Amino acid sequence: MYVKTTQKTKKCLGCGRGHQVSKISGGKVIKGITTAMEEVKKRQNNLAIKEFNTVPELRTDSDFCIASNLGVSYENTQKKLKKKNLEPNFDNIFKELLNKLSGMYSKFPGYMIRMLADEFKIPHLEIKILSNKFMNKGRLIPLKDNYFRLNK
Repeated sequence: MYVKTTQKTKKCLGCGRGHQVSKISGGKVIKGITTAMEEVKKRQNNLAIKEFNTVPELRTDSDFCIASNLGVSYENTQKKLKKKNLEPNFDNIFKELLNKLSGMYSKFPGYMIRMLADEFKIPHLEIKILSNKFMNKGRLIPLKDNYFRLNK
């Protein structure tokens, strides 16, 4: 698992147990959530090879993937805003992010929103505010197990 260095506890996404960060061993400080997730995947893969003597196939038909062109429309939006000397409207960018996710998946986990926020260059402090705003408007519908769907 990965955790911010300022956190005291971390809940495991797999089993739901809470862990004290100070008692987690074998950790390493990595800059950036994407790099941290890649490191976790690499360690999980190595552990599986050690445990099962083979690389496990963990994908399913509903496997999540990141399309490399998701941030492209954000870049175009940024260029237009710079030309007009306007600040970015994170509401519109977040709406675009959710539309992309709902176009790929009927429901998606909350971590996908956080991952794509990096690609869309939405500050981490804005994600929770925007999520709450969109849930209050009834646009983002929370489901069980930290999954969401978009109300169109």
